[in-house]
Amino acid sequence: MPEGLSEVEYRVLNELIHDSREPTARLAKKLGLSRNTVSKVIRGLVRRGVIRRFTVEVSEEYSGGSIVALIMNEKPTKLDRFNEVYELIDGKFLGVAKVADMNELEFLIKENGASQTQFFISNKRMWRRDSTSITPSELHCDYCGGLIKGEPLTARYHNRTYYFCCSNCLGDFRKKQRSQSN
Repeated sequence: MPEGLSEVEYRVLNELIHDSREPTARLAKKLGLSRNTVSKVIRGLVRRGVIRRFTVEVSEEYSGGSIVALIMNEKPTKLDRFNEVYELIDGKFLGVAKVADMNELEFLIKENGASQTQFFISNKRMWRRDSTSITPSELHCDYCGGLIKGEPLTARYHNRTYYFCCSNCLGDFRKKQRSQSN
C-alpha cells in the first residue's frame, strides 16, 4: 500500500491534475508556497512513483476511431494494443481500445487469441471526469482548520485554491471575501 500524501503534496498534485503544464512559479503563487518547495514536492512525487508521467490528452475529434470494450475469458496476449486492461472479479478480462473500423476490431480479437469475446462499441462519449480522485491522508479546511473527510470542496480566490470541509465553511469564506472587497 502506498504511503499517504502530505497536505502540501495533495494540493500540488491536485493543481497538476488540473493542468500539468502549469509553471512552478505560478503553482507556488496559487498555493502560497515558495517555488523551491513546489519543485521539491514535484520531484519527490515523481521519485516515489506517485506521478508516473506528464502527458498530453488529444481531443477525440483528432484521434479518430471508436472506443471499444472487450470482455475476454483469457488474459490478452498483446497488452500494448489496449489503452487499459482490467482483471474482473469473475476471472475474465476487460480491455479498452480504440479501433478505426470492424476489421481492426476483428484483428484485435484474433491477435489476442480470445476464444470467447463480448464487445461493446461506443457511439460517443457522454461524460468524463477530467481529474483523478486522490484521497488525502490528512487535509485541513482552510476556513475552520478541521480535518477534511472525503472529497474536499474547493474555491479559487485571487489565483489561489482553498480547500473546505463543508458547504458552511465554503459559504462563510465566500461571504468574508465579498465583505472584504466592498
